[in-house]
Amino acid sequence: PRARARILTAIADIVESRDARLAELETFDTGLPITQALGQAQRAAENFRFFADLIVAQADDAYQVPGRQLNYVNRRPKGVAGLITPWNTPFMLESWKLAPSLASGCTVVLKPAEFTPLSASLWAGIFTEAGVPDGVFNLVNGLGETAGDALVRHPDVQLISFTGESATGQVIFGNCAPTLKAMSMELGGKSPAVIFADADLDAAIDSTLFGVFSLNGERCTAGSRILVQRSVYDEFVTRYARRTRDIVVGLPHDPATEVGALVHPEHFAKVMSYIEI
Repeated sequence: PRARARILTAIADIVESRDARLAELETFDTGLPITQALGQAQRAAENFRFFADLIVAQADDAYQVPGRQLNYVNRRPKGVAGLITPWNTPFMLESWKLAPSLASGCTVVLKPAEFTPLSASLWAGIFTEAGVPDGVFNLVNGLGETAGDALVRHPDVQLISFTGESATGQVIFGNCAPTLKAMSMELGGKSPAVIFADADLDAAIDSTLFGVFSLNGERCTAGSRILVQRSVYDEFVTRYARRTRDIVVGLPHDPATEVGALVHPEHFAKVMSYIEI
């Protein structure tokens, strides 16, 4: 674990030193505002630091049970991990899966979203420079229906970690079953924020605005519903609407931009259909 932690820390250092370049590619690929893409690159570095610390501190557990028996938990690498990531914050979400996989001693096959492959291509060079052995990290580009499905069905892949839409998650669940793969799923949701009458409305508006409009609204944790206690409802809605008029929509590479470009035409059409509804 200590040896792996040193490599994870080296990865974090390299990512941190190249955050501007990573953010540039991410913005070009996704349409994210450059300042938010920079934050995602820095978050990716922190994810590797977190798991570097965790893997050294982690210990096996033992539990006394009635009688003279002892139950114990012995943590070992699962095997080959298939990592399937989405297009909304690609580099940071890849780090969320890569860091714990490498920390625990697994080899990985990363299948990034077909719409946003650019930043994923940088991992191989970063890992080699940090001392990750050849063959531990593998990158496969392609469509989910072909490349992703082959990864899910492969008998030598022991673990699938998937972030994406719920319908795809259901298919993956079914296709993991024949080989009893371990699964980690982060699927779609309609996450509500709840605002009570005694809330600090300034802070509530700040956080809910960020929850809806950050990352161009393209996030599985977007606060896409806001439930407001009736006694402060009218005031909240009035102030919230006033604040949204100040949000800067513009070119993704402009540091003043708060909402950039949507990721691709199909998603733009989907968002516009919601407005029509």
